[in-house]
Amino acid sequence: MGEKYNTFFQRLFVVILGIPILGYIIFWNEIPFLITIIIFNLLGLYELYNMSHKKENQPSLFFGSIFSLYFIYLAIGNLLSIKLDNILIIILLLIFLISRLFTKNRDIALSSIAVTIFASIYVGYFSSFLLKIKLLPNGNYFLIFLLVIVWVNDIAAYIIGTAIGKLKLAPKISPKKTIEGSIAGIFFSIITIICLNHWLNYDLNKLIVIGIAVSVFGQCGDLFESMLKRGAKIKDSGNLIPGHGGVLDRFDSLLFAAPVFYFCIIYIP
Repeated sequence: MGEKYNTFFQRLFVVILGIPILGYIIFWNEIPFLITIIIFNLLGLYELYNMSHKKENQPSLFFGSIFSLYFIYLAIGNLLSIKLDNILIIILLLIFLISRLFTKNRDIALSSIAVTIFASIYVGYFSSFLLKIKLLPNGNYFLIFLLVIVWVNDIAAYIIGTAIGKLKLAPKISPKKTIEGSIAGIFFSIITIICLNHWLNYDLNKLIVIGIAVSVFGQCGDLFESMLKRGAKIKDSGNLIPGHGGVLDRFDSLLFAAPVFYFCIIYIP
């Protein structure tokens, strides 16, 4: 029990310390935020490829990084109405596929190619929505709201699940997660976004939809990464963040929640 609560206080300390740091990066200007996203991409890819190595795959970190960062490039170009040429990325993709012809272990060629491309989409494309949100009108505030909702969801689910959770949510994927914790995360996410409505000034029904959507997809993102770790037979994706594990362990919920939050803001009237 003591170890469990020590881990919780470590996680809480990192969140309390991380919120002002991320807030400063978000409100500074676009360049530091872009650099942060790029660093996150490279670290996330590295962790994901390390997981894949446990299954004896050999994904290409070099090409995966290029493909991942290309999604960031697309997000910037599309939002700033810059005409983009896809010839370079197509050539690089062809070079990557041709390079696989010279691998020694052709038995894992298909899975290695699949992991390389999948990781660039999972980490690169999904995280590019953070940049898209940043570049929206009032995007800085939207990003803060998203981060707060995701973290409230995570903390509430953890506390309530630890305290009173009995019914397992997905025992074969993440045995410690409970239905009670999941419901608590959704409930407190809705309450949080309603409390933040002073800055959003949105319709109540839209706020509830956003709160539910971000919470549900955030929890799915958490479970998805847990599934990947279980398949690789590891506990954490890394050990960079005390009490949280790796970059993917901390931001797995955000990867699924960011696209959903963006589309809610754009398309829900």
